[in-house]
Amino acid sequence: MSPAPSPRPFDRLRDAPCARDEAGSRRRSLVALWGPVVVYLAVIFIGSSFSKLPDLPGGVSDKVAHAAEYAVLGLLLTRALAAPSWLPASLPYAAIAVVLAGLYGLSDEWHQRFVPGRDFDLMDLAADVAGAAAAAAALSGCGIIKRFWAVSTGSQTRLRSRGQRQRASARRPTSQ
Repeated sequence: MSPAPSPRPFDRLRDAPCARDEAGSRRRSLVALWGPVVVYLAVIFIGSSFSKLPDLPGGVSDKVAHAAEYAVLGLLLTRALAAPSWLPASLPYAAIAVVLAGLYGLSDEWHQRFVPGRDFDLMDLAADVAGAAAAAAALSGCGIIKRFWAVSTGSQTRLRSRGQRQRASARRPTSQ
């Protein structure tokens, strides 16, 4: 008997809330997962459209602001990709989130070329990617810690998604 194949990164998407059969529930789940991402992308775009931004309080560097801004984007993207829950977010989801955030950062810097008083800055782009990577890595690291804790304490059921738990409970024979 051969061992069970290891799960692929996107197998969890089948069990995600957006994969339910009900169309209304699926739309609500997609909006709940990707709506915050889309809104935040719009906020970044609008902020990049201003010629002059106010100075940051306390002498905070522009690069720190870029990293923080894209750290939030990295968290939102990782959450949306690793549906249905924040944890455990595996490394592939984190990597995809960083790539997507980096591509958006590139498009944002390109957009700034056309805004008077703004320009394309590779150091801003590097700060964007670094912020997204730090946040996605932290979320992935929390997922690794959570999986290790669950395995070491024998509480594997904590790792199951809500859909997997519901299917498992539906298969259990009822005692009468």
